[in-house]
Amino acid sequence: RYGPALNTGSSTGIRNAARHARPLSASERQRRAITRSRARARTHRERSTSNSGPRFATPTASENNIIASTNHSELRNVCGPRTDVRARQDPANGLWVSRSEPHNTTNAHSTVNVVAQTASLTIGGSGPPAGSVSVSWDQSALLERVAARLADRQAVWDMIAVQAKRRAADAASWGLDRGWPIGRLREAWVVWRYGSRCAAELGAAPAGALEDDDPRRLRRAVARYERHPECAPRAWPTQGLAALAVIGALASERDARPQTLHYAIRVLDQLSRRMRANATVNDTQRRDRAAARARRRHPGAQGPIGFRIAAWPQWVALDQHGDPLLHEGELVLVIKAGIHSAPDRHDPHYQQILRDAQLLAGLWPHTDGRTTMATDHDYDHQTARRHARPGPYPPPQNRPARPEPADVHLAQLTALPLHTVQHLDTDKRDELLKHYRAERAQQRTTERDALCARLADLTNHHTQDNDGDA
Repeated sequence: RYGPALNTGSSTGIRNAARHARPLSASERQRRAITRSRARARTHRERSTSNSGPRFATPTASENNIIASTNHSELRNVCGPRTDVRARQDPANGLWVSRSEPHNTTNAHSTVNVVAQTASLTIGGSGPPAGSVSVSWDQSALLERVAARLADRQAVWDMIAVQAKRRAADAASWGLDRGWPIGRLREAWVVWRYGSRCAAELGAAPAGALEDDDPRRLRRAVARYERHPECAPRAWPTQGLAALAVIGALASERDARPQTLHYAIRVLDQLSRRMRANATVNDTQRRDRAAARARRRHPGAQGPIGFRIAAWPQWVALDQHGDPLLHEGELVLVIKAGIHSAPDRHDPHYQQILRDAQLLAGLWPHTDGRTTMATDHDYDHQTARRHARPGPYPPPQNRPARPEPADVHLAQLTALPLHTVQHLDTDKRDELLKHYRAERAQQRTTERDALCARLADLTNHHTQDNDGDA
């Protein structure tokens, strides 16, 4: 219909079939032959050093135990490497039988011997015959070897612990005039929070991962902390990184949060913000700057950014200068109906208008964030909510109840819906669970005995064949 090339014009159809179907060139045939030869040689090398026992069986005395076989055939891979079709298993190890190879009873006998000698009941296999001796490992010898290796490593850990403690002390004295390597900070935090021995054995891993903005946030928090040292907690140092060391020491003493450096930076950032609020709550320059910003947000302001200027709401009473009227620190409202009525006093929009009006009148706003933070006298860094108390913890509220494991197990054994099992009485459920568990155990025992009998039949059949040949 479309000619020998099958160029249908479709972007998803067959195109240029004649080019893809033309015979291979001599160089391409040679390249593919070399690739197949190398793959065959690599497969042979890998199989010559692998364990030939069954997957479910325990390894024999030698990890490279190979069962020899005289039936060696060439690897057949006629489909090509681009079809993802795997070739038949090479029967060189004597454990595989393909359709192109005759059945070899020697291979079956070898397999039965390996299974009978290496299978174990503890791993869910067929299991050795009754009366066989199982190999056990010496736990005391293993513990002695581990203790000896730890004793040999103890001197190295002691030396690393001393060095880590000294480096952490140096990091606590760093200032803003130098750089702070992230690795040194993480190691110092592990020393402050978990001790120098933990840093020696585990390195900086217990410090956790840091986000991209954590170093910049830490520098800002340290600079804010060092600008207002008079507002620091009692007996705290004046340097910012030394305060971070105190945070780690307090968390280690109480076994509480923060546990990683990421959250410790947040704790220092919150502490420095509260110190700044206490130091600048009554600063007249800060109030004048806030009043200037409030003036620029309302009519009468001069500036190029006109879209930021907003008129006063219609529910606010204005004086002859166009500023809001205040009575005992509160706005004087104009009675309006509908959508132009005044919002609630706790509404964020009302709080913003009230704050701007108080700033323009020369008053200290009561809704300022720093004022609220400075008046929060109940906050204590050592007993803050950020430091979690030790467990156990109560379950969260409104959490859906989880089904009991016994109900789930009985539903799996009986193929009944879970809600049906949950309505059963506890004694009845335990009785049914015991019955079905015993039934399942009996079924597994029967299957294991049948497998052992099958292996024994294969062994007897091989013995009879050898007698007949003799």
